[in-house]
Amino acid sequence: MVRILLGCLMILSLGTSCKKDSTGCNNSPWYQDGVRLAFKNDRQLIGVDSIRVFVKKITRNKVRSMSDVGFSEPEGYLEICGGKMYKASSEKFNDSQLLYDLNGNIGDKWTVETIQEASGRKVVNLVTLKEKSVPVTVPYGTFNTTIFEMETRLDGSFYQSAKVYITDDHGPVKLDGTIAYYELGKRNF
Repeated sequence: MVRILLGCLMILSLGTSCKKDSTGCNNSPWYQDGVRLAFKNDRQLIGVDSIRVFVKKITRNKVRSMSDVGFSEPEGYLEICGGKMYKASSEKFNDSQLLYDLNGNIGDKWTVETIQEASGRKVVNLVTLKEKSVPVTVPYGTFNTTIFEMETRLDGSFYQSAKVYITDDHGPVKLDGTIAYYELGKRNF
């Protein structure tokens, strides 16, 4: 009887120890308000050797990710919820769509369609979960990552393909694409 009671108490404490907001999302360490990230860029097609990303909180678990060059992945309006990242066209999040799912299965595919806020251009990302538990070393450290393959189209025309390496505690740490290649160099500098 004591073992059953202790078992029930353990399950109850596990179920109540995870802080959740009103939408049921877990607090995520990926991107929080005020986080600053610096990525080293090795492809000069963008024309810079580094990309700085700044994160601004909109509401709980919803942020705006912005870069100093207007290009980083992911950039825009993001909601991070228990190993999943959703992307939206505006801070209203009325068109929020799954961008990355760390809990998905290898081979899972989905499409994300958004509108660029400044230009009004339609962006379509075809996302495939390719591999899990892949170690990758970047200037910031060595991480166990999930790899997503992404093909991006702007207004229906091919723009780039890329592999995005994501950790469950830091988010994206590396992007290896046809027009961009960058790795996480610093965090909260």
